[in-house]
Amino acid sequence: ITDSYIPGMEVSVTYNTYKKCELLKNERLSLTLKENITLPSDMPPIDQLYPVRARISDIKAAADNGKLSITGTADILVVYLSSDSSIKSFTHEFTFTEIIDAPSENTDIFVNAKITHADYNFINQTKLDLRCNAEIDIKLCCNTDSFRVIDNIQLGDVIPKKRPSVIIYFVKSGDTLWDIAKKYSITAEKIMAANAMENGDILNAGVRLLIPA
Repeated sequence: ITDSYIPGMEVSVTYNTYKKCELLKNERLSLTLKENITLPSDMPPIDQLYPVRARISDIKAAADNGKLSITGTADILVVYLSSDSSIKSFTHEFTFTEIIDAPSENTDIFVNAKITHADYNFINQTKLDLRCNAEIDIKLCCNTDSFRVIDNIQLGDVIPKKRPSVIIYFVKSGDTLWDIAKKYSITAEKIMAANAMENGDILNAGVRLLIPA
């Protein structure tokens, strides 16, 4: 709702201003991250592996010269039963960079990433082949315009009638029936009826309107 009034009532309206946003790009990237790793030197050999867990711990995006660079980090948690029968764990980090075409001026960037699958291949007691699949959702938006929306409406006492029963109003450039009706606290339908108007009639500057009570 962008405007409001009630005929015969005192109406106080406050507004908020919002920006219109045009979606320029909506894309999903699928990544496969994999790496052969060796256990940290201070950790005992692996006897049995548990399922690995992975998450995206960091994601950043920056646009420049028509390109969008996305960098991030995926953490894989490895938990295992060691050769000395104790449970050990460590985290391995994958870093990645993806570059796609994108506008670079006046653009808002929204990036969200998640891990869709994580797994391993057991090579030996000190080496693993870790891998995970990730999805990156990218939205690029551009603010194109702004508009006002009503934030709050307060109603006052009934306005007493202190004007002639009929007023002659000369239409000004840019006037609408809504504006004129609001000015005189009546309905647009009453103005139309008093002036034999129909829906779709154009208000031209200089036209004389009768404004009924």
